[in-house]
Amino acid sequence: MSPDLGPEYSLDIGRIPPHMSSEDYILFQRWRPNYYGLKPIVYYDVGIGPEQHGAEKLDQNLQTMWRRLNQKRIDVLLRFPDRWHIVELRDRSNANAVGRLLIYEQLWKESPPDALPVTMELVTNWTDTSLKTLCEAHRILYTHV
Repeated sequence: MSPDLGPEYSLDIGRIPPHMSSEDYILFQRWRPNYYGLKPIVYYDVGIGPEQHGAEKLDQNLQTMWRRLNQKRIDVLLRFPDRWHIVELRDRSNANAVGRLLIYEQLWKESPPDALPVTMELVTNWTDTSLKTLCEAHRILYTHV
């Protein structure tokens, strides 16, 4: 199932993006100026992955709700002319954020919306050299804000 992108936004959304925590929003505000000049199309709270089992007997409206509640959710997704860019915002990040990004990458590659490549970035306020090394090993940009 292709990612559920939802509506297009800009980086200057003017409010807290859909389903973003207040901790993540602080990171987002510090991080987003890095991309202003690139003018990406932005998606927030992007659903990715197959729906979970258990919804088969529900009517269509409830199946949609079930899928939205059970899919993995990408915090921020940027679309550039040459690539997609998945962003995980994580206050006091640890290795589970890398695992989340790797799952997003796997699910993305199973059902991409187009043939453009995907890159990933972890945005955090936590300095951890072993986490940064882990990100580098998996081609994940590690951004400290």
